[in-house]
Formats: sequence, C-alpha cells, structure tokens
Amino acid sequence: MKKKKGFMAKAVSMVLALTMALGLCMTSAFADVVTAAADENFTVTFVTDEHVTVDIYYTKDASKNNTENPDETNVTSAIARESETGEADVSGTGQVNFRVNAEDGYEYTVTAEPESNYKNLKGKDDTGVEDVWRVSKMTGDVTVTITSEAEAAAPSEIDETTVWSYLDDGTDPAEGYEARTAWTLDSYDVSSWNSAAGSFGAKNGAIASLGTSGSTDYTPDNLLTQYKEDGSTDIEAYFFHTQVYVEDASAVTQILGSIACDDAATVYINGVKIAGFDDDDITENLQYGGSNAGTPKPGDINVADASVISAAVKTGINEVAVEIHQGRASSSDIYFAMPYLVFSTDEVVADEQTDISISMGSDETERNFTWYAPVSGDGTLYVAKESDLENGVMPSTATAYTVTGTQAGKTGYYSYQTTAADLESDTSYAYQVVNGDIVSDVMTFTTGTEGDFSFAFVGDPQIGAGSTDTDIEGWANTLNVIATEEEFEDVDFMLSAGDQVQTGNNEEQYDGYLNHDTLLSLAVATVIGNHDTNATDAAYSEHFNITNESEEYGTTSAGSDYYYVYNNVLFMVLNSNNTSTAEHQAFMEQAIAETADQDISWKIVTFHHSIYSVASHAVEEAILNRRQEMVPVFEELGIDVVLMGHDHVYCRTYIMDGLNEVTDTSEYDDDSYSSITDPDGILYVTANSASGSKYYSIQTSYEFSYAAVMNQENVPNVSRVDVTDDSFTITTYRTTDMSVVDSFTINRTSEDEDNQGDDADGSTDDNTDGSTDNNTDNNSDSSTGNQTDTVETKADTLAVRRGNAFYFQNSLYDVTASGNTVNYGKSADEVLTGDWDGDGVDTLCVRRGNTFCFQKNSGDTTAYMTVSYGKAADQVLVGDWDNDGCDELCVRRGNTFYFQSEITDTKHASQVSYGKAADEVLSGNWDAEGGDTLCVRRGNAFYFQKNLTDVKAYSVVNYGKASDEALAGDWNGDGCDTLAVRRGNAVLFQKSLTDTSDTYGRVSYGKTTDDICVGVWQ
Repeated sequence: MKKKKGFMAKAVSMVLALTMALGLCMTSAFADVVTAAADENFTVTFVTDEHVTVDIYYTKDASKNNTENPDETNVTSAIARESETGEADVSGTGQVNFRVNAEDGYEYTVTAEPESNYKNLKGKDDTGVEDVWRVSKMTGDVTVTITSEAEAAAPSEIDETTVWSYLDDGTDPAEGYEARTAWTLDSYDVSSWNSAAGSFGAKNGAIASLGTSGSTDYTPDNLLTQYKEDGSTDIEAYFFHTQVYVEDASAVTQILGSIACDDAATVYINGVKIAGFDDDDITENLQYGGSNAGTPKPGDINVADASVISAAVKTGINEVAVEIHQGRASSSDIYFAMPYLVFSTDEVVADEQTDISISMGSDETERNFTWYAPVSGDGTLYVAKESDLENGVMPSTATAYTVTGTQAGKTGYYSYQTTAADLESDTSYAYQVVNGDIVSDVMTFTTGTEGDFSFAFVGDPQIGAGSTDTDIEGWANTLNVIATEEEFEDVDFMLSAGDQVQTGNNEEQYDGYLNHDTLLSLAVATVIGNHDTNATDAAYSEHFNITNESEEYGTTSAGSDYYYVYNNVLFMVLNSNNTSTAEHQAFMEQAIAETADQDISWKIVTFHHSIYSVASHAVEEAILNRRQEMVPVFEELGIDVVLMGHDHVYCRTYIMDGLNEVTDTSEYDDDSYSSITDPDGILYVTANSASGSKYYSIQTSYEFSYAAVMNQENVPNVSRVDVTDDSFTITTYRTTDMSVVDSFTINRTSEDEDNQGDDADGSTDDNTDGSTDNNTDNNSDSSTGNQTDTVETKADTLAVRRGNAFYFQNSLYDVTASGNTVNYGKSADEVLTGDWDGDGVDTLCVRRGNTFCFQKNSGDTTAYMTVSYGKAADQVLVGDWDNDGCDELCVRRGNTFYFQSEITDTKHASQVSYGKAADEVLSGNWDAEGGDTLCVRRGNAFYFQKNLTDVKAYSVVNYGKASDEALAGDWNGDGCDTLAVRRGNAVLFQKSLTDTSDTYGRVSYGKTTDDICVGVWQ
C-alpha cells in the first residue's frame, strides 16, 4: 500500500506479496529484519529504510485519539494485541496499530506478507488518521515492508501553464472551520475542486474580452460560473490553489510575481498573506468588494521582508492560494490570472531613495524638494552648479540642506523635505540626496530665464483610476512629451490641476505618479484634487513640499491654499476641497497684499473643481454654487486667468465678464475667437486627463453657452502656456500626435497696462511663445525684440483660408490676421499664390479644372486675367522658373514636370523628369542663385535640385516628421527659401536649408482645419 506524504498525494494502494521469497530479497536493500521476541506471540516485523521510522499504539482507540503520544517509538517489531485492552492476542483477532513517519519530501509504500497470516492492511480509511495503519486479524507472523522514494517535485515557479484547483460554485471553502483562511493551508483538501491552467473569468456569463491594457487582451482561458442560481446575481468570490516546490526556504530573498484581477485579490502562501490588491475592506470569504474597475487591474507582487518570507515559505512543497472577489452583485465581469510567481534567491537590491519630487519655491530663486528614504534620522540635500561638479561628483563646496525625516505612510519609509534657496536664473544645477549610507545618483535641474517664461499645464493624471500600469504608461508618455517635444522646449515648470492619484493614501499610485526621470528635473506646482484628499491619512503633504502654505485658509487633511511668484506672475493655488469661498477670498487678498511690491503683471488662479466645464460635473449643484460665489470674487480681485481640472474633458470659455460670456466678435482679434486684446474679463480653462486614466463625455443635452471650445476625443492632453509682460497664450495638444486641440492668446497694450514694456509703436514681440529666436522684429522704433537677424519687408508670411475667405498675416509671427482679409473665388477652388506681374507682391490664383483665374491686387475679389494650361488631372506648382522676377506655372504628370515661360503660355516651354511619381513636391529658390527649382520629399527627407534641368539631387536634408505638412518660403527676406513644417495650427521654421532642427522660430496661426498659403502680401 503506497502513501505519498506531501505534493500530489496518490490514493493509497495495497500491494500484497504472494510469497516470502520477496521478503528475503528485500533484506539486502533495507535494515536487518528483527524476528519476534517471543515465539508464542504473533509478531509483525518492520522492514524500512533510512527515510522512514515506525511508532506503535497498543489499542485501536489510542491510534485514533492519541496520535502525538504513541506507546512505543522507532520500533522494528510489534506483537499482535487485542484491539480494546492492548493485551497480547493469538486468537486470530489480534492486530498491530502503527504510525509511519516519513521525512519531508518523501512518499512511501506499505506492503504486508504473507497474506495468509492476516485479513486486513488498512490506512486512513480505517484508522481515520493520516499516516496511521493497522494489520488486523492476524493468524501468524507478518512482515511489513515500508519503502520510500523522493516525491515528484512540484514546479519551482508559477507561470501561465500552471494548473490551478479552483472553487466557483458560490460556497464558502472555510465553512465548518474556525478560521476564515483555513482553506489556504497546505492541509486543506482540494481534490473535489475543478482544475485548469491559464486565466479564469467571465463577461456577462460567457468567455469574452474584459478589455485591453496596452498589448494585453483580458479574455479568460477558462470560464468561471458568474451567477448564482437566479441567473443574475454575481457570486461573491472565487478560490484558487496550486503548489510550488522550494528547494531551500532559507535561501529565498524575495517573492516576485504579477497578477491581474477584477475586482479584488488576496494572495497566500501556506496560509500567510503575502499580497493584497484592492482588498482592504474584505473581511469575509463570501463578500463583495474591490475596485469595480472597467478592466482587470494588473499588479506586482514584491515581498522582500525577511520576516514575511520566513513565516510563509518552507523547504519542499508550498501551497499558493488566491481569493478573488466580485466588486458588486451586478458586476458584468470577473477575472484572475497570475502570469508568474518566483522565489528569488538573488541578492536584494540595496536600499535607495524614492519618490523624489521638486516643487515650486516661493519665487523663481527657490526649489522645494521631497524624497522618501527607508531610514529614519537626518537626510541631506546637496546642491551645486553643474559646472562645479568634479568628474561627475558633487564638490565639497556644495550647499548642504539637512532635515530630519518624518514617518511616511509608505511602510518602512520616511519623508524628507527641504528648500534650495538663492538659485541663479538660467543656470544648470546638480543635486544629490544622502541618508546615512544611502546616496542617490547626482541629478540635475535648470532654472528659467528672467522675463518671459513658459510652463506645462496638465489635468488629472489620477494614477489608479483605470488600470494602474496603463495609467502610468499614459502619464509617462505625457511627461516624455514635455521633456522631448519641441513644442515644449524650455518650459520652466509644470502645473498639475489636481488628482495626482486615485486614492489619497495609496503609495503604489504615488510611485506611479512620481517615479519618472522627467520629474527628477522638472519642478511641479500641484493642486489638491478630491482624490488627493479622500483619505484621513492622505499622503499628499508627505510627497509635496508646498511653499507659502496658509495655516488657516482652505485647509483639509491634505493641505491648504498656497501661492508662489514666478517672474512677476502671481499664482494662487486653492484647495477647492474646502468649499468656503470666504476662506479662499481671504487667502487671495492676503497673497495679493504680500506680493504688492513685486510688480505683478498677471494674476493666475488654479484649483481642481472646475466651475466652467461641459462634462458630468458641470451640472452638479455644488459646482453651480461655487460658480455663483467665486466668480464675483475673481472679478473683484482682478484675476486674469483661472486654470482647473476635475471634469476630465477640455473646455475653454469665451472671455467671461462676470457670469456673462463675451461672444461679440468685435471684442476679439478675429472671428475665430482665438485671441483678444485688452479684455475686460477672465479666461477659464479646464484641462482634460493627462494620462488617459479616465475621461468624461460632453453632456450634449445641455447648452454650455460659455464654452468657446469643448473637446473630448478620449486622448490625453497637455497644454503649453507662454507668458510675457504683454501676452498670455495657452496651446493645448493631443499627446498622441502633437496636433493642436485649441490655442488662445490674451494680448495687452501699453495703454491697458503701464508696466508691460511694449515696443514704442505699441506692438508686441513677434513670438507668441515667449521663446528667443534669431530674427529681428518689425518694430517701427527699430528696437530689438526676441529676434536678432534683420527681417526685410519682402519676407514671406502666412495666410489661412476658410471657404473662400483668406486671412493674411502682417508679419511672420503674428497670431492674428493683422493684414488684409479678402473673399476670393469659391470654397471648392484649388488655390495658388505667386508674384504674377513682378511687382514683388504675391497675390492669389484659383484653379478650376485647367483654368487659372489670377488676382491683380491682394484686395481684389475678382480675377483680372484667366489662362488655360495643362489638364484638369495635373498637379500644379508655382515658381519663377526663368529668373525673370515673375512666377509662372508648372504641371506635373508622374515624375515629369512641364514649365511655362510666361504666365500667359498655354503650352509648356521646357520639361524635366525628377524624383518619383509618389514623391511630394515643393518649389523654391534654395540658393538665391537663378530662379526657382524643385524639391521632392520622402518621409522627412527632402531632395533639392540645383538647376531646373537636373535629374538628380545636389543636397538632401532631414527635417521635421513624416506626418508634418511641409511648406517652403523665404522667412527672413535673405533671398533664399527654406522649409517649414506645420503641425495642427503651429508652424515651425527652418533658419537655413541645412538645418535639421525646427527650433529656429515658431508661430501658431489659424485653425488646424484651415488651408495655409505662403507669400509676400504687401
């Protein structure tokens, strides 16, 4: 009879020997056989090996009820006894009760012979006790042979092929047991449970996808029973078991794994809880609870605590148990998968600081630092100019800021906060944090320049609102956009409008928000969102070192109102979780008074709960009440702009005069409402999600008359804000392709604001983004603005077309149509531009089929000349092909180009084959020598002709992105055409033809949907 002690115990089988000859053979492999002590007694002789011992019970009752204290231990023989009294018995009814003790990791087999000398050999089925056996009704001597062998090893780790036993019938596996978790122990019998490998779940009672996260599709391999007998009420919980083999428990240093669950999970090893996911409220086996997330949430298992590992893991077979809970009785789905679980013996990575954050200081000369460290006591921040590093090492002259840590909500960690002061502008600094023997890498940050500046504006990262891993991925992408895309070059800091995380005390979510390389160098002004303060032990203040924080106004568990000044702009950050308008008003009045001597040029307020939005929160009574109360306060205090979040949708208002929207186009710089000069009112902007963790739909059943622009495409957004003394521009981008969602500019003139420092003619600098580039502006007083090269009056500028209306720039960096506006042709016409008469000014031409209708003057609404040329299917280009000062036409068929000599020609004067039929084509004067030639584009590579008759390129340059719209023009009036690329409504200009960077100059003009033209308009 075979008994397996441990993993995959097999059913006991009795092997009965037929002859004594086998026993004689086996004595050579086992210990010596000991004969009966007295011939008058029937004797059982035990033959064993070194992995097994035998204990004896005299009575049947003792074998069942006194298993810990046998009558004899480690025996080699025993006499038959009467079952009740224990007296020797040779009547033919005697028995021997014995317990087999096998070493861990070994299974054993029991046989008895000769069969004629006894009637029964039974194990647990008769004795009722594991490993206790009985030879009964003996009529002679019997030899019991017990052989052992190493157990078949369980897998050493869990993977996607692991077989799980599972219970999905809605019953409590611990029913009848005292402890709720009795079912998680290795002694629990799961032989009646179902078993399968892979993932488990259900969607509306069937196997179907529960959604995706990145490249992961959550379609279960195995169907769980989702509903109770009524067919509609969800089963509360599901229970899983499997086993893993650990060769040496003392060598295990970490338990590492991953899980995906919907809606809550708890993981046990040998009855010890090692990890939990959204299970904080679970107290019963059959209980609803968890995240109720839309898709299964992935999570990491990482146990490095030696005390937990020691309690949970043993050498040999280990029982892994998982319970999965349904979020509610009406949930649509359930899911469980454990892609891997390993018992690592690798050295644990040394302790290090984590969750490093840089917050705004009281002004541009300060930065506030926070970091977590796994040790208490003092920690030190070292700061030095990067230029003073010595072979990458912090110099001895570095400024040291030492602070004592406070206990953090993250188990075993302490929060350290201090301020680096007296920082110089436009300087790269190095910093390092030290906690005893734990020393961080040397990291860097750069302070901004004085005067004009830019910052990034984001809304609701809310890590954990969706799938935490996916939220982190989306947030990382947005931070990468800020760090690497040219549209965000030289931003000084980031402003986050609240809800950094889903749960205010969840350190895993804060890890996902903070632990990104971009945030090691970028200062952030954070706003307290409702999710940041939704716990009494909110960790917000442990992660962010807030400057000028009020001790009495706007207070909640997470923090209160605060302000900072940056380059003479006052930012007032309100904690709108405190709903006292009176407190917020008192705080703002105090902040304005305290900064009265700082020559404040703009006053910006930011808070979380948007009072002008268009999604689900917009119509809530509490929001409407806030609007009624706060708007008059903002008006009274002269607030210029209010930036908000909370509603996970983009909304930009018209300029608001109190509670009334200003919609009269005459108040704006153009009829697109994209800019305004000297407004009498406030701009309100609500940011969409910056991570994609959650979106709200626009409420189409309501009319939001205050909304100039509202947008919801379920795409993460990020905004760039450019601030000068006389302009405030906010441009919002889709992070997926950097196309523009919206852009709006507030302009000021010297008549409106005495301290704005305008040019002598009252004009503003050409650049709308506050950046410094290499051009010279067109100021009538000859003063120098942001550009340094001479811009001649014959430089090309832009025009945009909507229908048959054309809006012309006056200078290249205008963001409004300050030149002419004219209606010409029909909206269905193709449009060309050129200098048709050699007067140095470009005008329009519309094409209908092969007929071209030319404008004489830029303000004309009718054509002065009509010419037929080429075929209706031809592609048309414009250029001065013969260098006579007048532009002519060229038609393209495949890769062959047919050129006019005069604008009135109806037949071509010359032709050339260049490039490929699939190429995009531009024309321009690339070297200021001779007339215009061709350029073909493939992706972001441009191939330039030297002479019009050339069939091969003389120069190749890579510029922009393949998805950009390409333009050509003489942007600085030097006679040479260069490239520009258009992304949304932003146009980025090349300085010289060999430049591969598009950071020379940039302007946002018109709308993304506009057609764009290039020319000299005056």
